[in-house]
Amino acid sequence: MPGPDRNASDVSAAGHPSRSLVASALWPMAVRIGLVVIAASTLTHWHFTRILRQGAESTLTHYVQERAQREGLWFDFIVRRQIQMRDGYATQYRALASNREGLAAGAAEFDKWFVVRSDGRATIRPLYFTGTTEGNGAGQRIHGISGIIDRGVRLTDEVKLRHALAANAIWSNGPSLVSESTTPSHTPFLALYFLTPEQGDVQYFPEIMWDPYAKNEGFRYDGHSHYDLGLPAHNPERRTRWTSAYVEETSGIRLVTSVTPVDVDGRYLGHFATDIEIDTLDARIRRSGIAGATDFIIGHDGSLIAHGGLTAAKRPKRTSPDVAPIDEASLQNLYRLARLAPTGGVMDDQAGDRLLATAPIGATGWKLVTVYPKPLLAAPAREIALIVLLIGIASLGIELLALRRVLKDRVSAPIRSFIAATSHIAAGERSIDAARELPVARRDEIGALARSFARMVERLREAADQLEHRVVERTSELRQANQALDEARHEAVLANESKSRFLANMSHEVRTPLNGVLGLTELLQQSPLSDEQRRWLAMLKDSGESLLRLLNDMLDVSKIESGHMSLLSAPFSLRGLVDSSTQLMAAYAQRKGLSLHREIEPGIADDLLGDEFRVRQILLNLLSNAIKFTAQGEVRLVVALDAPEPEHGIALRFSVYDTGIGLPPERIERLFEAFVQADSGIGRTYGGTGLGLTICSHLAGMMDGRIWAENRPQGGSVFHVSCRFDRATRPATDRTIDSEPLRPAGRARRILIVEDNGVNRVIAKGILAARGHTVEEAADGREGLDAMLAHAFDVVLMDIRMPVMDGLEATRRIRSIERANQEPRRRIVALTASAMNGDREACLAAGIDDFICKPFTSEELLAAVEETELARQA
Repeated sequence: MPGPDRNASDVSAAGHPSRSLVASALWPMAVRIGLVVIAASTLTHWHFTRILRQGAESTLTHYVQERAQREGLWFDFIVRRQIQMRDGYATQYRALASNREGLAAGAAEFDKWFVVRSDGRATIRPLYFTGTTEGNGAGQRIHGISGIIDRGVRLTDEVKLRHALAANAIWSNGPSLVSESTTPSHTPFLALYFLTPEQGDVQYFPEIMWDPYAKNEGFRYDGHSHYDLGLPAHNPERRTRWTSAYVEETSGIRLVTSVTPVDVDGRYLGHFATDIEIDTLDARIRRSGIAGATDFIIGHDGSLIAHGGLTAAKRPKRTSPDVAPIDEASLQNLYRLARLAPTGGVMDDQAGDRLLATAPIGATGWKLVTVYPKPLLAAPAREIALIVLLIGIASLGIELLALRRVLKDRVSAPIRSFIAATSHIAAGERSIDAARELPVARRDEIGALARSFARMVERLREAADQLEHRVVERTSELRQANQALDEARHEAVLANESKSRFLANMSHEVRTPLNGVLGLTELLQQSPLSDEQRRWLAMLKDSGESLLRLLNDMLDVSKIESGHMSLLSAPFSLRGLVDSSTQLMAAYAQRKGLSLHREIEPGIADDLLGDEFRVRQILLNLLSNAIKFTAQGEVRLVVALDAPEPEHGIALRFSVYDTGIGLPPERIERLFEAFVQADSGIGRTYGGTGLGLTICSHLAGMMDGRIWAENRPQGGSVFHVSCRFDRATRPATDRTIDSEPLRPAGRARRILIVEDNGVNRVIAKGILAARGHTVEEAADGREGLDAMLAHAFDVVLMDIRMPVMDGLEATRRIRSIERANQEPRRRIVALTASAMNGDREACLAAGIDDFICKPFTSEELLAAVEETELARQA
């Protein structure tokens, strides 16, 4: 049979493929060879980069160690000089401060150096201070010392001794430091000074004119790093330490300071300090010995001490005397990486595009960091890799051109003949001229393929003929099978409808005589009887009610299986539901000598929205089972929150605890299957069909919950049911069942009973007449309609299924008459044995006000007639 042209998208109108075979073969090959060339170039680049990096690491390691050692010479020299000054100061202080003569000599030395001014401040005498605060002293070199002690300091002999020793030490060491800093290998220092706990200072400035007397009165060094670093609180080890970079307040010069505390027998006397100008460090660091590299000096706290890329003009101006650590991310990364190698070394930075070489600078705690960009290493390697890549690309092009020629002549052309032949077959031709259309004469693989293709075409023709014959046969068989399936499906639908009608008829036919049995039993119980007769009637009523429960369970199971079970949504009171359920079971528990308790967890909302009838059905089933299987002890119903409350609803867990016989562990999982009980002997001992828990399980699932059971450790069992409800927007009316007998009616009513069953009319009339109501009867809908038109009735009790005219038609007609004549609406209550799904809805749609299902109790009937709350629950 001709089929659709499946190759239409792959073959052009000229019979040639939309994409050349040569191109299809060459492109993957070109890609593979290209990948090999790229891989070789990449490997070459990696290999040469690795070799260059090893050389760079060796060079950087040697350079940074030698440079750090050279830079550390001057800083180590400063530290050694300050330690010598500290030791000399401490030795002289111990010798002089221990006796009165020494203190007197120190006071005399103080008077030689200092003069007390009229404002109470003491300063170095002009003899030793060559600077000036007046006139034009620009460019003048100052090789003297200055100092000041603010007024308010009590100048005891001990205080004078300490300041005099400081002046001697500064005077004798300042000029020598100047001479030591004249060589190119050293960094000139800016100042040498001594600070005391009394905020006094003695200073030596070789290049700057500075008069401490010009300071603001009350000036203090507290908070300045070069002062605080010498205090015991900041330097408990009492060793020489270097500050971070900061700006000197009066001159605006960026400095770092070496601080050496003087401590004698645990007492802090002051500290020596030496300032070094950072701009001179920047100039030295800028002269890096490796092309392309950049040098840094980083402080022990991560602050930037010196950087070859900065000049004094580029540094930010700051008004604070201290300079905070640099917070740039790149500098902090350098600092963190430098700390990983305390003794120095070479490593990658976190960005991966630079090499870092670090080495410690003497005793400063600083790091010399040399940053070398990796691209400088990669440039030569890239050139070599590029040459390898170009050679590979040229070779690839030559090979592809040669291969294209071979493939086009020896492979592509024969394949085009195969494409033409397959196009003919796809178009519906059963045979081809192999000698003309295919290269069958060739003696290579292509020729063998052509001959095999010709044989295949012939066999395909034979197979197609056979397939057509089989398709015809199978089509006929499938048509017959589909017809049989349609008939079977139709029969199944009819059987299901018959089942539904059977259940509806059985429900109606069973409920009608059952209503007679229960109704007459209730009427007989109200007549004078002996005790034995009352016991027999109680047994008869229990048997009837058991039959009614079985019937209701079977109908519910039928609704569940057919998918017709539905839930109502109406406001109800949770506490009213729990109270009414336990009240209904109270008499049963009392007869067995059991305690029945209920408990609601505090804080749970009372007004809920859901199907109160179905929730009560679940609770009554669980309570009834618990009482049935408990010989002594108690049954307890507990209501608690099952989960955190959602935004617009509430999830509750109802738990029924008992002290009964418990559950066999191996049968717990099957408890909720239809017709299954915990033990095969339970049905004989306790009765029951095993349908109640199945119904409860399905109802819980419809309420977005579940049901499960477990044994209690102390004996007995507990059944849990979780359900989800919405919150009611208005409070529910009180639905609590009054456990007291019904009181007499407030007024007598005129009531019409429309019922075709005489027994049911007798029962209803007996209950209503005993209540004081006036009752009339009608045997079918037509009689009832005539009676309602002839007389005024307060309430009409209407059966649904009746001869001549049913109750729904009678109701529709009377409602139509009321609307036409604008008469008051009569109260019509359905009194029917129809309990299948949809019966209640049909009644309400016809205009019926309320619905009572047979068999009914006297309380239900009177409540419906007198319009009490119980009628609305039924």
